[in-house]
Amino acid sequence: MSFIVCCVLVTVLALVAHKQIKRYSWVFYLIATITCSVGLYFYFFPVQNVVARFLLPIDHKGILATAFLTVVIFIGVLPEGSKYRKKLVPIRAELSIIGSILIISHVISYSALYIAQLLRAAALKSAVEVALILSVVLTIIFVPLAITSINAVRKRMRLATWKRLQKLTYPFLALTYAHIIAFLFPSLLQLSMHAFLTCGAYTVVFGLYTVLRLIRFKKSASSARTIKGESIVQ
Repeated sequence: MSFIVCCVLVTVLALVAHKQIKRYSWVFYLIATITCSVGLYFYFFPVQNVVARFLLPIDHKGILATAFLTVVIFIGVLPEGSKYRKKLVPIRAELSIIGSILIISHVISYSALYIAQLLRAAALKSAVEVALILSVVLTIIFVPLAITSINAVRKRMRLATWKRLQKLTYPFLALTYAHIIAFLFPSLLQLSMHAFLTCGAYTVVFGLYTVLRLIRFKKSASSARTIKGESIVQ
């Protein structure tokens, strides 16, 4: 349920501080970088304190980063003209960059963990092997998406090229869900309640986004047909 809580908190932050995020984006990037760095420090040099116990689960597991990226994709399915869309669309790139910075901790910590296991010739569960393969694919897809979220890079690209690249978001989301389920699968087989709750939370959120995106696609297609029909009549 940490994922749901983080999604709610990120949404509230974005709505309340949308002007500050836009104006002082570098401050939020710095905070994200510090959070990522501190999380990595606690991961590689474990200590027993309140900050480490709170930060490690949401940081190195990528929960907070995924929450930021989840808010970013949901902004795209908000109704046109809604007050929430007007507030959040201008900071969509900034939220994406914050999420991209935070995900670095997840990538580094888990890479270090499983590379160490492979070097010791330790056997990995099949589901974990699938998750690791997916993580490599996800990283390859995510890097160009993250880079093109930077306004300076985006402005140098042709709009058509940028839009084609952004379509990678859809396979990225599907693979992200598969990646999460693959990691949870061994725990699900052991009937872990935490694993079932976590799986349920991601399924609800990603499922809701899929439904809203399909509705938006249908409305867009319907509007396009209407405009085309009007053009023919005229």
